[in-house]
Amino acid sequence: MYDTLEKPSPEISAPFVSILFFEWLTPLLWWGFRRPVKHENLWDLDPKMMSHGIVPMFERELEADFKKAKGKNRKKGADGEEPPVSLLPVMIRAFGWNYFLASLFKVMADTLSLASPQVNNKSHGHIDNFLKQSDYFLHR
Repeated sequence: MYDTLEKPSPEISAPFVSILFFEWLTPLLWWGFRRPVKHENLWDLDPKMMSHGIVPMFERELEADFKKAKGKNRKKGADGEEPPVSLLPVMIRAFGWNYFLASLFKVMADTLSLASPQVNNKSHGHIDNFLKQSDYFLHR
């Protein structure tokens, strides 16, 4: 699978620490710093990240849900309309922990960005109160 790539990405063979800190991206960043990056300078995408690797997993789970929903619809006697299918279970079954962790990090990032101004405001208030109530900075 990786043998067919003309310019394989260094991320594919990079050690874990290099991936964690994006060290594998440094040569491209230096290239872009020195001269404009063109399409021919870019590496090939990892085959696991290409749509022909991801879409079949999703479609397989979606088809299974459609079949299950149609079977339930037949039992209820519904007339030929498409049964409703929720995408959340399909996404979880198709992408598992990757989807769950991405969702968790997104919720954490949104929470922190929402709470950051409040925390900043409180800390400034405490510092202001400390400076007003103490003679710490008065040397005379």
